[in-house]
Amino acid sequence: MALWTAGLYQRRFGTQMVLPFSLDHNIPEMKDFTNYEKMLFEYSETLGIYPNGHIMEFLRAKLKPNIVSISKVYSMNDGVSAAVAGVTVVRQRPRGKDGVVFITISDESGNLQLIVWPTVYDKFRLALSNSIVLVHGMISKRDRTTNLIVSHVEQISHYNMLNVSHDWY
Repeated sequence: MALWTAGLYQRRFGTQMVLPFSLDHNIPEMKDFTNYEKMLFEYSETLGIYPNGHIMEFLRAKLKPNIVSISKVYSMNDGVSAAVAGVTVVRQRPRGKDGVVFITISDESGNLQLIVWPTVYDKFRLALSNSIVLVHGMISKRDRTTNLIVSHVEQISHYNMLNVSHDWY
């Protein structure tokens, strides 16, 4: 109702123009946005965050069962293969680290640092530039930290309309 009164109601996101309309007329009965539409609007149009949860909550059901949550990775053993999906939060390429890229991803259960060696980064550069990625790799537990050494990357193409990462290189 508030969006209609402000002249901002659009059923579809995008370039649809809102026509001027007198507010003296009866306000039509309208369906509310779906939770998914609300989440997308908050992420991409207004806040840049989703304060009511995490986008991965919407995507988890669409992922294959072998794609584990980030919290599950922390309970797995060193050297085990794992596949995780998440929103890219930060990409870092420190100087003097032989071209290694560190990427932090998050899902509804936590954050995980990915280690991407230069040959892997070059091969999957395009997929890694997306906001949401699906990565395969080997768990590395060293000095009380848990990382995933990435060997393969897939993009989750339908959901890459977000731009939430902070890139430091």
